Amino acid sequence: MISVKVAVFAILFVVTGGAVFSDWFRRNKALAACAGIVAIVGSYYLFVGILEDLRDEATKVETNFTEDQVRAAAVNFLLGDPYGRTEEEVHNNIASIEYFQKGLCGFGPNWVVTVFVPQGDELNNQSIKGTLHFDDVNGQFACWNLPFLD
Repeated sequence: MISVKVAVFAILFVVTGGAVFSDWFRRNKALAACAGIVAIVGSYYLFVGILEDLRDEATKVETNFTEDQVRAAAVNFLLGDPYGRTEEEVHNNIASIEYFQKGLCGFGPNWVVTVFVPQGDELNNQSIKGTLHFDDVNGQFACWNLPFLD
C-alpha cells in the first residue's frame, strides 16, 4: 500500500511542483500559489500516510489461529447449560475475544475469551462472568475461571 501512495503523491508533487516553476504559472501568481499549496498539502499527506502504514505494519501480529477460529472453538467448548443450548446463544454470550502476546495462565501467547451470561431462571437469577484462555500454540483451552466446566 505504501508504494501506491508514494507513486500517486510523487506524480501529484511533480505535476504541481513543476507547474509552480513553469513560464505560464510564473505569469499567473494566483495559479502558482494554488499549485504550491497543493504540492505542500500533498507532501504532508504522503508522509502521514507512510507513517501510518509503517505503524500498522509494526503492530501487526502473526497468530496461529484467527479470532473466528477461536470463537468457534469457544462456542463448541461452552455449548450446553448454562452457557447456551444453541450455538447462537453461546455466540451471543461471548462478550469479547482478545489476543495477548505474553500469555496468561503460565504459557505462551493466547487468546482470552470473555464470557458473560445474563441472569436467567435456570441460573437461580445469577449472572456468570469469566474468561477462557485459548493457547495460540497448541489450540487448546488451557485455563478458565468459569463455573460448571469439567
